[in-house]
Amino acid sequence: MGLMEVHCSPAKQHQFMESLIAYMGSDMPIHLCYAARIVREEIVLIDAIDINLQDMVLTKLSPTILTTLFVTPFDTITEQQWWDMMIMAWCHAEFVIDDIHCFEFLPILVEGMKRYMWFALEDDLKQLVSVVGGILRALERHDSEQGEGVVVTVKEFRTVASNMLGKLVNSKGVISP
Repeated sequence: MGLMEVHCSPAKQHQFMESLIAYMGSDMPIHLCYAARIVREEIVLIDAIDINLQDMVLTKLSPTILTTLFVTPFDTITEQQWWDMMIMAWCHAEFVIDDIHCFEFLPILVEGMKRYMWFALEDDLKQLVSVVGGILRALERHDSEQGEGVVVTVKEFRTVASNMLGKLVNSKGVISP
């Protein structure tokens, strides 16, 4: 798209996105996942997007990108790298939360964080609880029926993170998975 300077109709863009999502699947050969990874970076160059394509990107592509892991036998991602990536995703979520479509990825982010919370240090959890609290305040200002489920999920996650922080502070140890 951007690298090749290809311009296509909204219908072709929709078909392209569907294919991209399919090629990013974990069951695909590594070279297809790699190609899809490169192309997804070019998506940001699209300057006009129809509402159906935007919805597909938000509901299908975003979760796929969050769950796609590109690993070669020579390059593995550590728990710390996952944690750092997830924390940064929460920090960036604060800046786009005012767009009602952008917070639909938060439940997926919550699930990803739950997998790696055991790895967190006290300062990491303090940062997470603070950032999630800010996001909750922004979500609650929207007072949207569409976002009620997201708010509940994020509130529950903040409680889990706060409880884990409390246990860590009280034990001054490491929390096991």
